[in-house]
Amino acid sequence: MKFSKLDLISKESSGAVNAASNFNHDVAHASIEMLRACLQERMPRAVLQIGAGSLESTLAVCEALDLDAGAMLTLVEPAIYSDASCRTVLDALQHHGYDSSVEVVANFADQALPDFFFQEQGYDLAVLNPSGDADQNFITLYYLGKLLPKNALLMVYRAEDESIRPWLRRLVVENRYRVLPKEVRAQELPFLEKILRDRYQRLPARLRSVVEDRVRSEVILPDHQLGLVGSFVVLEKLDGASAEAVDVEQMIAELV
Repeated sequence: MKFSKLDLISKESSGAVNAASNFNHDVAHASIEMLRACLQERMPRAVLQIGAGSLESTLAVCEALDLDAGAMLTLVEPAIYSDASCRTVLDALQHHGYDSSVEVVANFADQALPDFFFQEQGYDLAVLNPSGDADQNFITLYYLGKLLPKNALLMVYRAEDESIRPWLRRLVVENRYRVLPKEVRAQELPFLEKILRDRYQRLPARLRSVVEDRVRSEVILPDHQLGLVGSFVVLEKLDGASAEAVDVEQMIAELV
């Protein structure tokens, strides 16, 4: 198994790492199956995984890759040495013989991904186990937009978490990504909400812009209408030019 030079950062700051670990202890079986299906359909050669995730999900990524054809997984996890659960994932990868196909980067994603970008690395698919820090997640998504090509998939666990959901909403609303459909029962809107939305749609454009300035976007366009349903979502990148045009300060100001 390959270990990046960035590993030293994790060893030197293990106390802070524990609190910010991306480890996800509870991954639904359905999301694992969807992950496997997407990997088998796309057959990516270079996969970037942020956070160790669950043992089952990480092994599922390795099992679905065409390792004989040289496919590689880059795993970015700051707590890979200091957290017992993450260490279990690392031990399992070694036990199953994925040593030569996994590169481990023991660093925070918001620090590692800018380095990947300036090194001109690229990936066909990404799996994101978000941290609990909204700023870290924003930077991670920003650089994932630079590292992933058009039509690449971004799979996100814990997508309902408030530290990541506003950023995902923004990416979908701006048509940078689309949510791939999954088997979700249609959600029936309450009667009063139906009336209000119908009235809103009938407003002149000028009045609608006034409403949009005064009302939170998730009220006008709720998550389920964007396809952001559940704790696991799969996004497909739409824009060919990465996220260079994003006004970072404006995005943060609007969501604070």
